[in-house]
Amino acid sequence: MNLFKIIGTYLELCFLLILKFSWKKKYPPSNNILFINTGKIGDLVVSSLLLENDGNYDDKADMAFLIKEEYADLFKNYHGKIKILTYNHQRYKYSFLYKLHFLLTLKKQNYSSVFNLSAARGIINEELTLLAGTGKTFILRTKSLYLSEKLCRILNNFHTQVICDSFFNEYDKHVHLLKHLNPDSSYNIQFLNKITFSTEEKIVTPDSSKALIVVAPFSSEGNRDWPVSCFHEVIKHLCMSYHIVLIGSIEQRDKIAFLCLGLQNVSNYAGTLSLDLLPTLLNRAELFIGLDSGITHLALRLDKKLISIIGGGMFGRFFPYGTNQKARFVYQHLDCFNCEWICKRYASLCIEGITSEEVISIAEELLNE
Repeated sequence: MNLFKIIGTYLELCFLLILKFSWKKKYPPSNNILFINTGKIGDLVVSSLLLENDGNYDDKADMAFLIKEEYADLFKNYHGKIKILTYNHQRYKYSFLYKLHFLLTLKKQNYSSVFNLSAARGIINEELTLLAGTGKTFILRTKSLYLSEKLCRILNNFHTQVICDSFFNEYDKHVHLLKHLNPDSSYNIQFLNKITFSTEEKIVTPDSSKALIVVAPFSSEGNRDWPVSCFHEVIKHLCMSYHIVLIGSIEQRDKIAFLCLGLQNVSNYAGTLSLDLLPTLLNRAELFIGLDSGITHLALRLDKKLISIIGGGMFGRFFPYGTNQKARFVYQHLDCFNCEWICKRYASLCIEGITSEEVISIAEELLNE
């Protein structure tokens, strides 16, 4: 972490502590609960377990789930009892007036319990957790990817309880949280429930007699990407028998267009689909091929045949997960796993060591089942 980030983090901490000890207004007792996850698509898909099991909570409690507004469409088709709240992350980060107004608005909701579900635990979601409610605050882990151990120890003292720290995998943490919220209820933790991800919306798919394969060749983190040449070989082989749809962000569209060059039965959908339509596309596919990314979580939750090419940076924290034989997680095992993506080698060999022939073989096996 560079000097400016360190200074910024400690300034945020000072702001947090000043407000924490100056906001002393008393609120009447309530059962209201706020869940917070400031992560990306994959983090939110994991946390959607809470939404899919919303029938197990206290009917008298008002419940809300706070996420970044850029991911609001992910839950566009959810109509359960948990209210989806959003905030503008950039404005919150750089505008003091926006931040103060937003925190005051949350505090007026009188949340008696606030749960920080964010896997990374940065200073902003700590701030939201400690200042948004009027009662108890809970975290799922004692450490952070972004904050020093010393700073984490300081912040941990202000929370009521760490409730899932003994679990490494994020799905396991959320299952344990469900049991913590209501030990007497049964929970749907399978990957067949589509309450959150409706597949009823209409979407244009390629006019082709060939079955569909969806490929997401890039992640939001470049160090988790498989070589483009390997993806090209896989697509080149599979497009002879299937129609391939490539998906990604608008920023990835030009790179994805390169994978389409000279190939038949390949379509570039990068940047053209809203988040609420991605599950619909995935649901129509015979197979999904991706990386350690949020779209892979969607495919897993929809119980699709999938191949996920993953590295060892956070091996086991998200993937591999589950016993679903349709999901194949492909990686090159090394003794440096769980480096938190701080690679000490000249390249991410845990990913680059995977061959296109290996992925093609697994794809054919799944498609022929």
